[in-house]
Amino acid sequence: MYKFLFRLSPPNHRLYKVGDGPHGECLEFLNAKIVKDILSGLNFSVERSNGEQGDRFTTIWETVKWSDINFDYSEVTIHNANALDAKTRKHDEQNDKRDVRDVILISRSFGVAAHVYLPSERFSRLLHINWGEQRLNLFLTMNTDLAFEGLKLPLSKSDKNEYGKGKTLSPDEELGFLKIEIEGYNIVMQAMTDQLTAETE
Repeated sequence: MYKFLFRLSPPNHRLYKVGDGPHGECLEFLNAKIVKDILSGLNFSVERSNGEQGDRFTTIWETVKWSDINFDYSEVTIHNANALDAKTRKHDEQNDKRDVRDVILISRSFGVAAHVYLPSERFSRLLHINWGEQRLNLFLTMNTDLAFEGLKLPLSKSDKNEYGKGKTLSPDEELGFLKIEIEGYNIVMQAMTDQLTAETE
């Protein structure tokens, strides 16, 4: 089992509604810190352009170590799952398949966005934290089999078509996310002055 560790400091508390969708509530940690050395053995396979255009275009795969990645951004959103559920239950049966699973999304430019869904009674505890004295350490665990199979970030079909037409795309314009479904979470409240022993596990 692999563990991702995010250090979370003061969030934005957001209440929202889009169109006739459900009311939502979340805590947004837009400057989450990733402790990378915990996952020193985790690798990604990334499909890249060979740098040529038109008929000469092809792709190559490169292996990237998690510990070597300099992330463009790292964000964690903790959702109040009950705030979403209360409204979606009144919609059609398609909402039974609504994706409210805990996930980590990694973009091709190596930005990270993690989403965790907590029931209201657990979510509400986070609203009473004194952020001047405490922080959260969020551990997310993933399936070991997925890591062994390899985590792949392929180029999208549309990006390949653009390269084939002779267009030049920058890495920021290349589309695609790697979705890692999370098996479990552990949230540890910690005094700002304490040392986190789990970082050396």
